[in-house]
Amino acid sequence: MSGPKVVRVVTREELEATCQRWLLLVSEAAADLLRNAARFGLASSALEAQVAARRADLEALFRSEQWVDLQKDAAQAIEHFRSEGERLRSEAVAAEAAQRSRQRRTLDAARSIAASLAKAGQPVPVALTAVIEGAMTATGTDLDAMQRTVEASIATLVQGQAKTQFSGQGDLAARLNAGGPIPAFAQWLEENARPDPQAERLDGLLSELSTCATLVDITDLTARALSISAEPSADRRALLTDSLVLEAARRLRDERAIEAATAKAMQVRAELAALSSERGRACSIQLDAAITYRNVSEMRARITDGETLLDEGRRQASAVARRRAVLGGLASLGYEVREGMEAAWAKEGRIVVRRPGTDDYGVEFAAPADASRMQARLVGSDRPSSPRNANRDKDQETIWCGQFDELRSVLADLGGHVEIERALAAGEQAVKTISLTCASPSAEVKTTKPQTRALLRS
Repeated sequence: MSGPKVVRVVTREELEATCQRWLLLVSEAAADLLRNAARFGLASSALEAQVAARRADLEALFRSEQWVDLQKDAAQAIEHFRSEGERLRSEAVAAEAAQRSRQRRTLDAARSIAASLAKAGQPVPVALTAVIEGAMTATGTDLDAMQRTVEASIATLVQGQAKTQFSGQGDLAARLNAGGPIPAFAQWLEENARPDPQAERLDGLLSELSTCATLVDITDLTARALSISAEPSADRRALLTDSLVLEAARRLRDERAIEAATAKAMQVRAELAALSSERGRACSIQLDAAITYRNVSEMRARITDGETLLDEGRRQASAVARRRAVLGGLASLGYEVREGMEAAWAKEGRIVVRRPGTDDYGVEFAAPADASRMQARLVGSDRPSSPRNANRDKDQETIWCGQFDELRSVLADLGGHVEIERALAAGEQAVKTISLTCASPSAEVKTTKPQTRALLRS
């Protein structure tokens, strides 16, 4: 196809900038993973080595200019880091929930045994009372000691019941009289514990809240949970637990929203750091404030502003690179590239270039402000030095087609490429007639070679 064409020019600078942005996003995802691992107490040298190796592989792809592979692998790395972060979070939540469940089961066991001892007319040990009062805040060796206290109290209860049977205790007494073992704490729980779904739900919610990346303060919720556990009435405990579950679920939804907004705000802030503009710096400061004050609506608004700035910056830099690459490529093919043509093209949306000694024909490039698409077509003079006709126009279009292929090769050598999205055959559409004398800025001819230029890397 040698007639008018609609093409998309992709420069090396664009590809490099896009890959730099992917590397930045990978770095943010990696940093978030390592922060979470440290916060959950699950950091390891193996994890750090894995993250470092993944980043090193991507940087090697960047250095070797394997742009397509880099983008594919970077997307996979980000997804991997995120899934690893979720796995670590799940482990931390499960461990926290198991701890809370252990505390609750110890409390329930102690309370049940104390009630049975009192019913049997036996004294309730002071140590068992201390378990009831402190089980919900005990951890580590303290909780281990409390469980041993409960086991000792189970033995006291069972031995007492072996001497004096109460209704419902015949099987246990018979087992003891036959020399059967006294059940251990875990066995006693399995045989006697009655799981409370709402209490377990509350434990899970509090565990999730305690592992939020936003480091939420849930001291008020845990204090209420402790207060509920101290309630002597089971019915009242159930009622209060239901209320607290609703409050914890609402708080968790809010914290998840804050967490998501904060993660996105930090990503945009990191990208803005590469944007050298006052507007970009101002937006970064606003993002900092919104993150500090945990203001979701403000974060979302500033994220939108930041993404708009980044998009504008990328579009502007890419447009400059595209126009410069095309003009530089045409100059290397012998076309007259004049000083000011790049600015004129950006302002007017089109430019016409000619080769020296070719007064009757030129090539017109038209593009929107961002130069996302370009139309390239042969144009003819309204005052030709030799008469124009359809055959002559078609021959010139055929010549231009060969030169266009050369232009594609020049840009490919520079690391870019030209995609043809639509093209017409030579002669299918009449060659556009224009005044070539005023088609280009009146300035001294300055032929330049293609140049590379650093784009916004965000």
